[in-house]
Amino acid sequence: MKEIPLDSSVLSGFKYDADGQQLWLRFRTGHLYVYQMVPATVIQALIEAPSQGQYFNSAIRGCFPCQRLWANALLILCSFEIDFHVQKLLECWT
Repeated sequence: MKEIPLDSSVLSGFKYDADGQQLWLRFRTGHLYVYQMVPATVIQALIEAPSQGQYFNSAIRGCFPCQRLWANALLILCSFEIDFHVQKLLECWT
């Protein structure tokens, strides 16, 4: 999964796992969140939204379970392929 850049003053980019319905959303602040149970229709609407930040606030934030990934998790994500290692990371947290 490659990160897809977003044209937003708030959101930097995202990765989406369609099989697991997981949205990995990176903010311009550098914070990274993973949102669970996000349908592909929401991702398509995010991409097409005139204001991706406003769409995030109205249709994603508070609408899906999410978890913030902290600095050590960001290092792992930068160093390894996301598919395998993120699953292991989440298993450790649950």
